[in-house]
Amino acid sequence: MKTLAIISQKGGAGKTTLALNLAGAAERLNIPTVVIDLDPQASAKTWHDIRVSKEAPFVVSAQASRLEEVIETSRANGAELVIIDTAPHSESAALAAARAADLVLIPCRPAILDLKAIGTSADLVALAQKEAVVVLNAVPHQGKLADEAEEAVRSYGLVVAPVKLTQRAAYVHSLTAGQTAQEFEPEGKAAQEIEGLYKWTRTRIHASTLGTVRKRRMKPSEALNKHRAALRQLCRRYGFAQARVFGSVLTRTDTEDSDLDLLVESQSGTTLFTLAGLEHDARQLMGMRVSVLTPGFLPAKFRDQVVRQAELL
Repeated sequence: MKTLAIISQKGGAGKTTLALNLAGAAERLNIPTVVIDLDPQASAKTWHDIRVSKEAPFVVSAQASRLEEVIETSRANGAELVIIDTAPHSESAALAAARAADLVLIPCRPAILDLKAIGTSADLVALAQKEAVVVLNAVPHQGKLADEAEEAVRSYGLVVAPVKLTQRAAYVHSLTAGQTAQEFEPEGKAAQEIEGLYKWTRTRIHASTLGTVRKRRMKPSEALNKHRAALRQLCRRYGFAQARVFGSVLTRTDTEDSDLDLLVESQSGTTLFTLAGLEHDARQLMGMRVSVLTPGFLPAKFRDQVVRQAELL
């Protein structure tokens, strides 16, 4: 199963339009697809509710704290592609989506405010250590705006998708009718753009996850035994003197594929970027995935139990 995240900290960039149309394109090729709607406005879910055919693509609304759970449920139910639609102005949700993704798409209109805002989205993807591709959206039929926008995007060191989405009424009318552009006008130019973009994205997402023969990795418990003192010092350097361990290490159920889960108390001046910085450096030190959370990021029904059982590093 592959996971695609669509993020932009700018509102109106076209995230939901992109997510739903790519999902529809996948389903047309018989690829079971789930769209996870992290936007509180639930536009994608609303679109699904008004569809004549409710079966595919399936759309589920979720909070960012449940993202991993919903992804695993989708996998268990046979999904081959998960597309995460995120809200604007929500760094925590966008970062969670980027971390869960094999590839991140950043839709961007060729307008000055959109181009200026793209840096924030690019920074979040960089923190997640994932590949980002910018999709130029609502491009005018004529003029040089597309070329100028592409040049501006490349100045951030980002890849620009070779297929651009032109400003077309079919994108608006199709979503209003609970359809995709390919369903609304199967022979139309919007349908051709979506087909081309999906095929390119499919190739890119598979290329981005190609791996080599995997060497045996240590379990988190093994790595912790080896690097505990250094990890404790690293946490203190970030201002977290009372970092604690929770999750599979404590229950002795960790495997090579498990994360090392750290719980830290939010301090004055603690930001999302502070946590991401610690997580990045801890990953480099431990040689594995490390999740750094504050109690506020934990699901409410488990929060008290996790905080109570977590052990000092």
